[in-house]
Amino acid sequence: MKKKIFALFCAAVLAAAGSVNAFAAEDSGTEQRQQVSKTIKYYGTLQKTGEAGSGKFLLNGQPAGAAEKQDVILNLSDETLILNAVDGLPVAAEDIQDGEMAYVYVSPAMALSYPPQFSAYVILTKIPADYRIPSLEEVKNLTMNEDGSAVVETVSGVTYQVPADCTMIPYLTRNMVYVSSLTEGTNFLVWSEPSQDGQTERASKITVFLKGQLGFDEPSGPAEEAEMQAGLISLN
Repeated sequence: MKKKIFALFCAAVLAAAGSVNAFAAEDSGTEQRQQVSKTIKYYGTLQKTGEAGSGKFLLNGQPAGAAEKQDVILNLSDETLILNAVDGLPVAAEDIQDGEMAYVYVSPAMALSYPPQFSAYVILTKIPADYRIPSLEEVKNLTMNEDGSAVVETVSGVTYQVPADCTMIPYLTRNMVYVSSLTEGTNFLVWSEPSQDGQTERASKITVFLKGQLGFDEPSGPAEEAEMQAGLISLN
């Protein structure tokens, strides 16, 4: 009888452990889904493809961290930002030369074709030799210091030390931006160098994007849409 009771007890413990593991696995899966990046970064050379003005480029390159190159088609839209990697200002698609190096942030969604096709969100081009490319980041957490500097943790996992005198630029808007503008969920382009601690990056210049200025970062409501439209600077 005691053996039977003990066996039932063990079975109950194992069942409970299984439930805990199942919940843990579910929580882990949920966390992983929440951390899925909104973009994939590719780098390589660009070449015009199709008819003039088709809004497509062939990129021969690879995702960041990968070794093998491949051809992919970049589909451009009105929401695609083509930026000069040095100053962050817009570049016209027709000014991109065949064979030009570029860093490209694309949608994780891929069209099943050959070569595979991606929607391009941001293209960084006009890159000088041996130039350290700025990074497109999203703020995960902002910690302001008493002296006006800040520590910015990003969704990508990189932490930036932002000095109080860091150059802060709003992207094509009249809005004033400050170090304190780097609130959670804000997307920004950052020029930086490794910090002395070897663990973080030290920002020298940051371009801040409003909601709606990036193809993957739509305004959450009429208020954010109105804010963006009110501050936009026309390039015409």
